[in-house]
Amino acid sequence: NLSCTTCIRNVLAENLGDMSLPLFRRLLPGFGNADLINLSGFGEPLLHPEILEMVRLAKEHSGPDTRVGFNTNATLLTEAVARKLISAGLDMLIVSIDGVQAETLKEIRIGAQLPQLLTSVEELTKTRAELGCDTFRIGLEFVAMTDNIRELPRLVEVAGQMGVDFVVVSNLIPYTEPMARRILYEYNTDLAVQTM
Repeated sequence: NLSCTTCIRNVLAENLGDMSLPLFRRLLPGFGNADLINLSGFGEPLLHPEILEMVRLAKEHSGPDTRVGFNTNATLLTEAVARKLISAGLDMLIVSIDGVQAETLKEIRIGAQLPQLLTSVEELTKTRAELGCDTFRIGLEFVAMTDNIRELPRLVEVAGQMGVDFVVVSNLIPYTEPMARRILYEYNTDLAVQTM
């Protein structure tokens, strides 16, 4: 439901769609030994019409130490949705945020609005407290690139102020030549060239 400039969906030639609930049910026998069941794919999990049932089934068929979670852009995350997710057994929700300045976020995650995203995270932390669910973890994920790296220190401050449990920082994976100019690392280091 966003048009993120860094998304692999911009270059995929495959047909996109949701996993069906019958197919998901076929995977359940393998959940018993999993450490983590991440219900994320190449899109927004909260758009899936069966996401609550999938969370419930994942928890029901996994081991006692298995964590069930997913990443979201938080555009559909309301207090009511947060309450339903936590009640279904979700252990962890990671909100993608690639900037703490409204303009930066809007340029990277086209369609996202920073005030709405921050409100969603605040509602999530408030709902967790109201439900007394101390084991439920909230994270923020930041894809580091030339466009936003200067905002990373402020993101950590915002996360702390909002009661977020952790921040995940990952590097931009370039799928196109223009994206490659936005990365913060050199993938053709002297050592890499020498090794090849």
